[in-house]
Amino acid sequence: RNSGRGLRLDETLEQMQQGSLMRKVKSKSWKKQRYLELQDDCMTVWHKSKKTGHTKYTFSISDVETVREGHQSEVLQSLAEEFPPEHCFTVVFHGRRGNLDLIAGSPEEAQCWVRGLRRLVEIVTKMDQQEQMDQYPSAGLKADKNRDGRMSFKEVRQLLKMMNMDMNEDHALWLFQVTECTHASASGTLEGEEFVLFYKALTQRDEVLGVFRAFSRDGKKLTLLEFVDFLQQEQLERENTQELAMELMARYEPSETARARHVLSVDGFLLYLRSPEGSIFNPAHGTLYQDMTQPLCHYFISSSHNTYLLEDQLRGQSSIEGYIRIIESQGPIFIGGPVGEGLARLGSHHLRLPPGNAFARHNAGQLTRIYPSGLRTDSSNYDPQEMWNVGCQLVALNVQTAGAEMDLSDGLFRQNGRCGYVLKPAFLRDAGTAFDPDDPRSRAEGGPWRLAIQVISGQQLPKVANSKPSAIVDPLVRVEIHGVPADQARRETQYVENNGFNPSWGETLPFKVHVPELALVRFVVEDYDKASRNDFVAQFTLPFASLKSGYRHVHLLSKDGTAIPPSSLFVHVQITELPRPE
Repeated sequence: RNSGRGLRLDETLEQMQQGSLMRKVKSKSWKKQRYLELQDDCMTVWHKSKKTGHTKYTFSISDVETVREGHQSEVLQSLAEEFPPEHCFTVVFHGRRGNLDLIAGSPEEAQCWVRGLRRLVEIVTKMDQQEQMDQYPSAGLKADKNRDGRMSFKEVRQLLKMMNMDMNEDHALWLFQVTECTHASASGTLEGEEFVLFYKALTQRDEVLGVFRAFSRDGKKLTLLEFVDFLQQEQLERENTQELAMELMARYEPSETARARHVLSVDGFLLYLRSPEGSIFNPAHGTLYQDMTQPLCHYFISSSHNTYLLEDQLRGQSSIEGYIRIIESQGPIFIGGPVGEGLARLGSHHLRLPPGNAFARHNAGQLTRIYPSGLRTDSSNYDPQEMWNVGCQLVALNVQTAGAEMDLSDGLFRQNGRCGYVLKPAFLRDAGTAFDPDDPRSRAEGGPWRLAIQVISGQQLPKVANSKPSAIVDPLVRVEIHGVPADQARRETQYVENNGFNPSWGETLPFKVHVPELALVRFVVEDYDKASRNDFVAQFTLPFASLKSGYRHVHLLSKDGTAIPPSSLFVHVQITELPRPE
């Protein structure tokens, strides 16, 4: 019988797969029976609780450093009089994970596990790292349409799509030509290893490699435990981290061999960082996760103004396309909604607003709609943040007009499954609230918070709209905080000259946030121009509450909110609660 990894199972491994009842010990008083089983992949050991019958993951072979026989741990030495050494062994792990001390039912059973584990560890250690690339030749055969053993640029582009990779065609063609001229005879094709070199050149990320090596003992792979350390320490993933790590490895590690060994290559690590799980936007907030049973007045509600107009208010063409775009963008910022009723009150941006606390109390029990002034004949927009700060529910914008105001609206309603309803903070749902946006101390709970965003690098940034084909951007990144007046802030990096492909900044931008429930974070990339106003390149906006900590990618959008893959920013996010001022 063969295992999933191609290992032939001898009697020892077969016995381990059948399982053994042992004692797991942590002290003289802590001894629990565990039924250990080697899984079919010959890479994972699970245990079954005798009391509950539940099966749980225990460890991966890739995380094992060595196996010791007898009383070779402090715990087992303390139990020497109770259990003979022939029954005892210790599994020692890489890194900071504690030892696993086990007591078998017989010397033969103990020897079976010691011998089998040592054999598997040896196999894993000796495996050629080059096998991590074993998926590329097979994938290349599928894209090599004429089966001549060579790949044209067109075939390479098809292969990249097969591998679920979005590449800027100009950059890909340039690297293809460089690889071909360097490693082939300028035949217009790539062969065998040349494609692997081309793929590596496309995806080489030195800044990601530095992060990878900081957690990798050998600098070539992350074991399961090392990946768990990264997820816990940097990404601040707290729940079921081992299970999460295994899921991410299975999903994003491209090498079948590495997946079988429960290790993550640099390629797999990068694919994870570029995935939804590695995004700065919390993927859990991309689903409908809020209470949808409260009165309408307890929600911010996505709302538009004169959406049938495609341009300005006087000469703009009327079309149902405006409504189609909005409904499609909401997803399946739409057909659902909360229950309950409130009295409607109409307002406009040029009305003199009541004092902050009074208006917040009013909006805790009544619906208020805000819309652009009739004088905005150019379909321009006002800043919606001021209205959200006092709990206004229906803050209508001219959605046909792209710009910072629509970025904020898109950012707020990006959460909660993009359903068009966002539950207001508790202090804006309380009719007796003391909250006043002009006095952040009126928010009774915790804070303020320090937000530190390190802007590390950019990837394949788009060119400025309508620019010359030969133009190259000089990108800078600005991070803005939109919220209550005390939180409004913006910081920006220096510009990088003539590099839109892989610019590097490495600058940390600090902020202080007093009311995180109302704060939005906007990333803006601009093309620096010393003679005139900077040109817009790309943006992404999200709620402060949806930020994920650690090393994250910001997947950039165009001015009208359209995705522009693979353009992104690579950042590090750190959020720290500060002492509350007296």
